[in-house]
Amino acid sequence: MNEKDFDDLFQQNDELEEINGKKIQQGIRKNIYKRIVISLIVIALLVAGMYKGTSYLLDVIYYNPFHEEKLVDDNDNFSNDDATFHIVFQAYCEMFFPGKNYLMVENMKSLGFGNYETRIKIHDLFDRLYIDGFSNMTLQIQQSHMHMETNENHLFSLIIDEFANRKSSVFDNSSYQITKNTLKEIEDLPDSSRLNVSFSFPRNYNLKETFDLINKYPDMTALWLATDSFLRDSSIADGMTLWKSTMYDLSPEAKKKYPYLYIDNNTQLDDKTFPQYYLSNLKLLLDHPKEVNMIAEIMNSTATIESIQKIYDYVQKGFQVVGLKVNIYKKDLLKIIELENIDYMVIHDVKLSILQK
Repeated sequence: MNEKDFDDLFQQNDELEEINGKKIQQGIRKNIYKRIVISLIVIALLVAGMYKGTSYLLDVIYYNPFHEEKLVDDNDNFSNDDATFHIVFQAYCEMFFPGKNYLMVENMKSLGFGNYETRIKIHDLFDRLYIDGFSNMTLQIQQSHMHMETNENHLFSLIIDEFANRKSSVFDNSSYQITKNTLKEIEDLPDSSRLNVSFSFPRNYNLKETFDLINKYPDMTALWLATDSFLRDSSIADGMTLWKSTMYDLSPEAKKKYPYLYIDNNTQLDDKTFPQYYLSNLKLLLDHPKEVNMIAEIMNSTATIESIQKIYDYVQKGFQVVGLKVNIYKKDLLKIIELENIDYMVIHDVKLSILQK
């Protein structure tokens, strides 16, 4: 083998080493890339797991409307997992805000991390109710604290001295006393006029007297009954709605706990059933302090668990009626004022015809 052959052999060896070196480098790069990709995937999974885990943990720690006691069974059409929240809010609204009606427009949806959102409609029972998918309020629950967004004013406003508290030493009868001018204004209205009014009896009525009066005027719609307790505020009457637009199909267990929560078609209320109906709604609130506390906080309301317990105890011992909120035609209102000696009344709204929106 001559010198040239040795040179060729060394050259081939160098080329092989170069090729092998490149293959080794490529292999190393591939392993590095694989490890980087695997690391990124692991990090992404860890971040996603931490995100989901943190969200789940906060959902457990804070109020979760989907984990509360179920009052309604699921059916084939939609989930009722959040129905308890709406049933409690409805009872609270219709008990402490005369003539207001609560309707759920959109089911509660979870936003994660203990946050939830739902859309509702607060409806005045003197106005027409449109079922159109539109809401006038958005409720947001943010880690056991509730917030509301609305463009409408006075959805949850109360009128001071709407009903006469004749037991109070500071009650001023002149606030909404019926005068000759008031009567003339009513008499001058067209006969087709329908009024939304709250009137107080000249003395406290028992339940039989109250329902006898209601039944005497079949064209009158009794919306809310004011009791004589005044336990939240001496100028704000306690009471209960006589008209529920939304009724859920309660589970058998809920029906046993709250047997008179709903009265079919609002027609079976009388002096015998009303106390049980009132107590069932009060007990529903007492059994759900989480919801009640959030609602009272958002409304800056005196209707807290403590005051609701006082009302419940008072109602159990017996109570009387100080007045009614009604939708009523002009002729029937004038009759009631005359025959019942009504001297105290708040006129909220008037429609000159039932055709008026």
